[in-house]
Amino acid sequence: MLRGKEGCLNQLLLIEDDTLVLEPLQRFLAQKGFAVQTAPTLEKAYALCQNGKPQIILSDLHLPDGSALDFLK
Repeated sequence: MLRGKEGCLNQLLLIEDDTLVLEPLQRFLAQKGFAVQTAPTLEKAYALCQNGKPQIILSDLHLPDGSALDFLK
């Protein structure tokens, strides 16, 4: 298990709209010890971040509702 400061699991937000990429990547990261949340759109990613900031964000660049670069600003 990967643990960040204070012994918490590393929280990772995976933003990807293609399920053929999302599902195996989510499984792989979870097996490596990450607590993975997923979002298929920027809108959903923003909503998830309202509940707490992830330690790591891994995102597709081009999403249905915008660019991941805009999200990261």
